[in-house]
Amino acid sequence: MSADEIDAAHSESFLGDGYPSATECGECHPKQYKQWSVSQHAYAQMSPIFNAMQATVLKFTAGTNGDFCIRCHTPVGMNLNEDVFMSNIDRHPTSREGVTCIVCHRLNQTYGKVSGRLAIETGPVTSAIYGPLGEPAELDNAIEKGGLVVDNDKAGRKIHGEVKGLFQLNKSGFCATCHDVNLVNGFRLEEAFSEFKNSPANAKGVTCQDFPRLFTHMTILTSNPF
Repeated sequence: MSADEIDAAHSESFLGDGYPSATECGECHPKQYKQWSVSQHAYAQMSPIFNAMQATVLKFTAGTNGDFCIRCHTPVGMNLNEDVFMSNIDRHPTSREGVTCIVCHRLNQTYGKVSGRLAIETGPVTSAIYGPLGEPAELDNAIEKGGLVVDNDKAGRKIHGEVKGLFQLNKSGFCATCHDVNLVNGFRLEEAFSEFKNSPANAKGVTCQDFPRLFTHMTILTSNPF
C-alpha cells in the first residue's frame, strides 16, 4: 500500500468524526435527549418497516429510486456517502440515529421542498450549532459557570462554543423538507405539511415545533393523579 493510499484510509476512518452523536448532546441537554430518544425521528433509519419498504422499492425500480427515500431517514448517512442499501450494523453510529440532533442544528441555510437532501455542517461537538434566534447569552453563561471546554484539543467537558441563528428552525415550513413528498410524476406521496397548513392548529398559530412541548405538558398532566 502506497503512502497516498494509507493517508486516504486514515482520512476515511476519521470522516465520521464530524457528525457528533445525540448522546454527546444529551450530556448537557438531558430533557431534549430523552424526548428525542423515544421519538420516531430517533428510529427513522432503524425502523424494520422502513427498511423493508426501502428494499422493496429499490428492487422494483432496479435501484433507480436511489436515495429518494433514505435521505430523509438518515441525512447523516447520505452526507457520509454511505450505500443506499446496506446493513445498519455497518453504518456510522450517528447515521443509525436517523433524524438526530445535528440534522436540524447543523444547517446553515434554509431549505424548501427538497425531500431531505440536506448539507450538514461537519465538525466536532465544539463546532457552532444553529438555533432559531442565535442568542449567545445563555451559552456564554453556561460556559463561564460550568467550566465547559470549547477547544476540541483541550481536556474537559466539551460544548459547542458558538450558537448561530437560522430563522427557519421555528417555522413549520422547516419540517416540510421531509414531510411533504412529491414524486417526479407529481404523485403526492406524503402530505403531512400540506395537511397541517389547512388545519385548525395552523389557523390558531400553532406550529409543528409547538407539538413536542404540548405533548410533554399533557404527559405531565395525565400522569399526575392530583
